[in-house]
Amino acid sequence: MTLCVNQVIEWHDAEGASSSPRIERIIWIDVAAGKVVTIELTDRRVLPQLRQCDEITSALETGVACRAAIDPSAGRLRTEQEIPERNRHRRDEAWELIAPLLADGVPEIMLSREMRGKRIATLAQQSGRSKSVIYGFLERYWKGGGNRNALLPNYDRCGGRGKRRLADSPRAGICPRACWPIAASLKAIRPITWLMSSTCASPTRRPTAQ
Repeated sequence: MTLCVNQVIEWHDAEGASSSPRIERIIWIDVAAGKVVTIELTDRRVLPQLRQCDEITSALETGVACRAAIDPSAGRLRTEQEIPERNRHRRDEAWELIAPLLADGVPEIMLSREMRGKRIATLAQQSGRSKSVIYGFLERYWKGGGNRNALLPNYDRCGGRGKRRLADSPRAGICPRACWPIAASLKAIRPITWLMSSTCASPTRRPTAQ
């Protein structure tokens, strides 16, 4: 069974204990050595890991794993005209930052913790950006299949549960209804505040002389 770069593999829990399968993307292959580099597609911070080709092909043949029907990054396949200019600018800035780390096209930056750490530390010092930000951009780029649009701002993660929001969708953010209980409480205490301020503002009554 042939493996290819950007292939998304879905692993099934043998015992059925997990409600959601583990999903990985192949981001590099060395056919001659029989090795692949994958990265797990999860919201957690993760780094690429080295796997054996035989391990993945055997899992696919036995049903332990399967090719994912949907690529999680497919939603970011948009034309340049569909992306707001401010988001394109931020994407391009992120790409210019990490491009030197990916220029060689070798897996050392993916697998060598020592080399990756040194190069990112140097880049952070030169650019003034934090190492955490650079690591985050690299991770998003790899998880997104080497697509620069993976570096777009993640505004599509905001919004109602189960509903996809785009960065340019209207009124994204906190629903005004969430403020109703606070507004009701303020409305309730307003008469008390007014009464206290009126009492404090009234002049003190002095006894009249006899």
